[in-house]
Amino acid sequence: MTLPTEGATFRPRSQPIVTPFLKPVPGLEFYPEVHGYRLNGEWLPWSVTQVISYDLPASTRALFEATKDGTDGWLARGVLLHEHLNHWLCTGEQKPNNKWAAWLESLYDCDLFKDAETLATEYVMCDKIKRCGGTADFLLQKG
Repeated sequence: MTLPTEGATFRPRSQPIVTPFLKPVPGLEFYPEVHGYRLNGEWLPWSVTQVISYDLPASTRALFEATKDGTDGWLARGVLLHEHLNHWLCTGEQKPNNKWAAWLESLYDCDLFKDAETLATEYVMCDKIKRCGGTADFLLQKG
């Protein structure tokens, strides 16, 4: 991970959902601008994304970069799907979106979510021993 330069200012993203079952990890913050995690003021050297993509072929990385940007890129789609799924898991309300309706419907209809209680969304966690941070899109408990 490339750590921010001295004097750079970044703001951590707050933990959106906390339930009676899960509390935020004390001292852990996620900084989306650098996709980095700090624990008690110290940058963690690894993220889950880095760990699972360490041996990704260069051709695959190039394909990711080539299809990432723009209104139809995977980044815009992914951000919107995450926002809609997070909203639905937190409120039970489905927000309309015509452009990605088929993608959203497949999420809303997924068996994984049937009879499940949302314990957390966008839950930031870490392995304090291996110094690795990550964010779970959601954590569920089946009913």
